[in-house]
Amino acid sequence: MKQVDFLFGIHDHQPVGNFGHVFREAFDRCYRPFLDVFAQYPKVHASIHTSGPLLEWLAENEPGYLDLLRAMVAAGRVEILGGGFYEPILPSLPERDAIGQIKMMAAWSEKRFGQRPAGMWLAERVWDPYLPRVIAKSGMKFTVLDDTHFRSAGLKDEEMRGYFLTEREGDTVGVYPIDKGLRYRIPFATPDDIIEYLRGVAREPSEGQPIPAVTYADDGEKFGLWPDTFKWVYEERWLARFFHALSENSEWLHTKTLGEHFAGAAPTGRIYLPTASYDEMMEWALPAGRIVDFEKVSHDDKNPAKPFIRGGFWPNFMVKYPEANWMSKRATFASAQVAKAMGGDSAVIAAASAEPPEMLRKLWRAQCNCGYWHGLFGGLYLNYIRHSNYTNILDAEKMVEQKVRSREDHLEHESVDVDKDGREELVVTGRFLNAFFKPEYGGAVMELDFKPKSFNVSNVMSRRFEPYHDKLSHAEHPGQAKGGPKTIHDIVRVKEPGLEKKLVYDRYARGCFLDHFLGEKTTVDEFAAQTYHETGWFSGAVYKIVSADFTGTRDGATVVLSRTAEVESHGRKIPVEVEKTFVFSRRTPSVAARYRITNKGSHPAELFFAVETNLTLLAGDADDRFYEIPGKTLESKKLASRGATAGAEGIDLADRWSGFRMQLRFPAAHELWRYPVETVSQSEGGFEATYQGSCVAPTWKFALAPGESMEKTLKLAFGDA
Repeated sequence: MKQVDFLFGIHDHQPVGNFGHVFREAFDRCYRPFLDVFAQYPKVHASIHTSGPLLEWLAENEPGYLDLLRAMVAAGRVEILGGGFYEPILPSLPERDAIGQIKMMAAWSEKRFGQRPAGMWLAERVWDPYLPRVIAKSGMKFTVLDDTHFRSAGLKDEEMRGYFLTEREGDTVGVYPIDKGLRYRIPFATPDDIIEYLRGVAREPSEGQPIPAVTYADDGEKFGLWPDTFKWVYEERWLARFFHALSENSEWLHTKTLGEHFAGAAPTGRIYLPTASYDEMMEWALPAGRIVDFEKVSHDDKNPAKPFIRGGFWPNFMVKYPEANWMSKRATFASAQVAKAMGGDSAVIAAASAEPPEMLRKLWRAQCNCGYWHGLFGGLYLNYIRHSNYTNILDAEKMVEQKVRSREDHLEHESVDVDKDGREELVVTGRFLNAFFKPEYGGAVMELDFKPKSFNVSNVMSRRFEPYHDKLSHAEHPGQAKGGPKTIHDIVRVKEPGLEKKLVYDRYARGCFLDHFLGEKTTVDEFAAQTYHETGWFSGAVYKIVSADFTGTRDGATVVLSRTAEVESHGRKIPVEVEKTFVFSRRTPSVAARYRITNKGSHPAELFFAVETNLTLLAGDADDRFYEIPGKTLESKKLASRGATAGAEGIDLADRWSGFRMQLRFPAAHELWRYPVETVSQSEGGFEATYQGSCVAPTWKFALAPGESMEKTLKLAFGDA
């Protein structure tokens, strides 16, 4: 009789920082009903991976679910898969954190489920050839990867059965190829179709020809949480029919856990795999402008070279999205501080198997992968996911400060290449604020942290082209979907009308205290639409650090930056110097920026000057987050509003949810501009607009004679809401 081993794996995950109601919906519509149906079919075995953020939520909110899992482990029906506890992309981490997170998951699973994992789930199946060393040192014996990895190494579909051994520096690990045919069929094809697919893999066992094993391992959210799947999987009983079909065919179709197979089967062979992830991830990692070209060749099924056509590499998200790179490198920056405070790498790894201290947990939460990339499932465009990562980074750093700082009102600076672009940033850290200056990028503050609330208030994503923007014109609107459920990769749907009107692409990265010289008739609408004329290049240009004085004043510290460049005025190009002096207070949560603008030419100059600052309180339409302009009445106070207010001398952004407000004060402006920064992105639910933050820019018009200077001071202070 022809036989086949079907290795069935499920990966359940919710990211750090996701809303409680999302966890609840996922549990009610997916995780609990799946396990309830699974419990009715004792012949079906499964390897289940549950990520750390979800485990923590379950332990607090649904401990009975964990008890049921433990009982199934004891009955031999469920194998617990390990992995990095907070679902990090392991190759992106310092090795101490990668090993530590895997060991933390192993210890947690052994304590809660009575089983120490033998194998592990690899987040987003992002593989790097050095990983066998990390996986083996963490005590894991095997993992699962997409068959894409194996095709790139030259294997044919019929050769990808069972598991293969790979190694690095003598450390070996088993790798199972996930069958893409099954990944795309489950749960979208009928159970009979899937049984026939598996029948096609089955063969007669003989000496030297063991029973073939085929692996399915994919997101558990496909079973009820993906669009249109709850009705199909549960109400129309797809899952019950699938498990029934597996049980009815168990004479030749053996459903096993990965661990059961690994313990009783020899490796199919040896292999060395290239850097890879699943096909879609490697496509998403490409530069936006090359994805359409890639699709033309990669989607050609008749091309015999298709298995060797690969997209990008996960770390290139750090190139594609500077915001992702900055956040990732900030987490690495914090990791070094935590490791030093704990006594080194070995202390970090040792703590993982016991009870990791809270500052280590905070750091590792910040390494949850979802906020560092964008695709159908990545959360980079979700401001609350990035906010959670930053909050955990800042919490960890504050705990380090409490341990190592000698004085509470510390205020200090260092020059360090935080984002690893070959140029040093100037990092100011104090009791109340952190400020990360990029001298080569407009002398701007690219990260501004309000530490009492662990809040990066400058966490604003730029608006940029994505190739799927071209699909907006023929996307489905809510209620238009027809037929049975589609795989999520085939859904093109919008969550709200008019999104094409919000497709605006920024010229530069968002930051604070970006300087602009504008055409004299520029309006707030042109500024928001990025269609205005810049008469001099200062935003995004190189400033020099004149000085950084942290000893001259008892109550504060100063950072001085300057740039001289030509500015157009009445047909002439006139050299203009912008010098800005930042003053940080030791005693209050505030920073002042003193501007001095000087005409360095021999002709008079008429100038239209703006200072742009991008700030976020995360919600543009919430009633508990709003603008106030002293002495002015606003038609709309919401942070998603747009306007130009003549003569304004300040603006507040208040956040009653988090309990603080930002107060920006300045000399009377020609106009104060404000507008929301909104991105249009695609997720598993369709296209949506996301409020990233608010751009506020006081503007002034003035004339300068040769050699004349003008001074303006802006002060940003933080207070109670």
